[in-house]
Amino acid sequence: MNEKPHLSPPGAHRDQRKRTERRVSRTPLFISILFIVLLAGAGAVLFLLPGGLNKTEATVSLTTAPVQQPAAPLSGQEMPGKRTENGEAETLPMSGDLTAAEEKQVQIPALDAEFQEERDDLSRVQREIEEQTFKDEMSSFFQAIEANQLVRAKSSLKLLRTLRSNHAQVIQAGRIFAEKEESAQVALLRAEAENLSEAEKWQDALAVYKKILAIAPESLFGVNGQSLAVKRLKLDKILAETINQPSRLHDDTQRTAAIKLLTYAQQVEPKGPVIVSQVNRLEELITFAATPVDVLLESDNSTDVTIYHVGRMGRFFSRQLILKPGTYTIVGTRMGYRDIRRTVEIAPASETTRLSIQCEERI
Repeated sequence: MNEKPHLSPPGAHRDQRKRTERRVSRTPLFISILFIVLLAGAGAVLFLLPGGLNKTEATVSLTTAPVQQPAAPLSGQEMPGKRTENGEAETLPMSGDLTAAEEKQVQIPALDAEFQEERDDLSRVQREIEEQTFKDEMSSFFQAIEANQLVRAKSSLKLLRTLRSNHAQVIQAGRIFAEKEESAQVALLRAEAENLSEAEKWQDALAVYKKILAIAPESLFGVNGQSLAVKRLKLDKILAETINQPSRLHDDTQRTAAIKLLTYAQQVEPKGPVIVSQVNRLEELITFAATPVDVLLESDNSTDVTIYHVGRMGRFFSRQLILKPGTYTIVGTRMGYRDIRRTVEIAPASETTRLSIQCEERI
């Protein structure tokens, strides 16, 4: 029984020819050179044979003989040096030296389709470097947060956002940094506000507490601090105004209000040197304003003297009076003379106050 001839699949001869050409193209260069040398040696032997070819024939034989063309240069994939570089690039990631591996892979040409594997290796190494960088920076970020090193944390966060801006971990890190930064800012402002409050600079302290509440509206110490600053600022202003206008205390109504203010100020806590000084001074002024002063009033015994809100004194050469500190209007009248009017301030004093009033201008 005859066997059926073996049929090659379509394109098999073409593939076989390509493989043969590839093997020939990869033949080392020295083999081609050796072949040419052997041909030249064979031509020389023909001259030694009896009846051999003459010079012209030998020349023709040599010149017409087919000469094998030098083999094509080896492709980069087969070059020993290239393969060594590939092998090194492949082993470097295994050793953990990703940066060196990337440098090696970048040196590999990417023009020929035969280097697709190397290009894939390069992409893989770059991804591994990026992943390792991301992990390192994330670790550095949390270490900086833990140590309250906000400048370092901010730098790490910036790099993390460059690597993976929309990554869930990066977004969470951003929130953590914002909270930490806010807490740090509030802490600085709180220290400043407390120092100003301790120095009883209530206007400045109130401004700082407002900044705190603008950042953290629900801050309990911010709310309490602002409330305290408002009350103390108001008290400070009233105390200052009362102390700077002591004559108002001569009025019974004003003095009564000042006594209530003094009582309130004495109960305020905490007390600093400023309010202590204000309380002491106001108490002193109230005491002086309520303490009668000895007044010696002198005249010519011809002038009729009257003190407004006190009464008619009549005519006299001198009269001893006891008056509370304050402002008084004294009027003198005399027949045939121009009336005289004097407004005097009776200040708190330990010594007797002397006053003189008499009509001296004739009309």
